[in-house]
Amino acid sequence: MSREIKFRAFDKIKKKLIQPENGDFIKWHAMSNWKDCLELMQFTGLKDKNGKEIYEGDIVKYTGSIDSHNTDFIGEIQWWSGQSGIGFRYKSGRHTHMLKIGNVMFCEVIGNIYEHKHLLS
Repeated sequence: MSREIKFRAFDKIKKKLIQPENGDFIKWHAMSNWKDCLELMQFTGLKDKNGKEIYEGDIVKYTGSIDSHNTDFIGEIQWWSGQSGIGFRYKSGRHTHMLKIGNVMFCEVIGNIYEHKHLLS
């Protein structure tokens, strides 16, 4: 299975999320201090229950079942190196769980960690 490789970024100076347009990544890489100005978020290749693309750093609300228990919680989407899935950090503490691809249909993107960090507290 192949997935589309794309990014979006949070502009630390303008304090807003930006979607790249044609040629923007070339401009970003040309900036010597791009890491000081931008936080890149990679597309997971998945969409939430409303069809919205899910990126690393997104905050999602999960309503479904985990380990045979019905549950609702809010967490951050993270990439887990060496694993075939996306990491999901629960709102309640620092517990991290692998969110199975089939469970994405129970998620809804409600924000991101740069603009809506308060959703995780």
